[in-house]
Amino acid sequence: AKLYGDEHLSSIGLRDKEYSLKKPEQAKRIVVIGDSVAFGDRVKNTEDLFSEKLEVMLNRSTKQHYEVMNFAVGGYNIVQEMEFLKAKALPYQPDIIILAYVLNDPDDETVFKFEKRRKILAILEKSHFLN
Repeated sequence: AKLYGDEHLSSIGLRDKEYSLKKPEQAKRIVVIGDSVAFGDRVKNTEDLFSEKLEVMLNRSTKQHYEVMNFAVGGYNIVQEMEFLKAKALPYQPDIIILAYVLNDPDDETVFKFEKRRKILAILEKSHFLN
C-alpha cells in the first residue's frame, strides 16, 4: 500500500529499500535511528530523506561502499529507539549508528525514570555516542 508519496515500507517496516541481513563484503553500514523527523513524516519520496541523501553523497565521494539504513519510527522516544535498535537494527551489523535526536522528543520524568536513564547512558557509552 502506498503510504508516503510513491514509496512503500520494506518487509521489516522500514521506510527504506530492502537489505539483506548479511552485510555485503567491503560495505560499511550506517543505521539511522530516531523519530518522525528521521522517518521523514513530511517528506513525500524516500529519495529525499536525509538518510538516502547521506548514502548517495558518501557513495559518490569515496571508493568505500556505504549502506545507510533508516530505522526511524514516528512517535518513538529514545527508550523505544534504543530497544528498536537492539531488536531490529543490530542484527544488520552496523558499523556506525546515527541517533537523530530532535528537541521535541519526550524528555521528562514521566517518560524517563531514573533506571531507564541509567540503562540508556550505559548503552550510549558502549556505543561511543558520548565520546
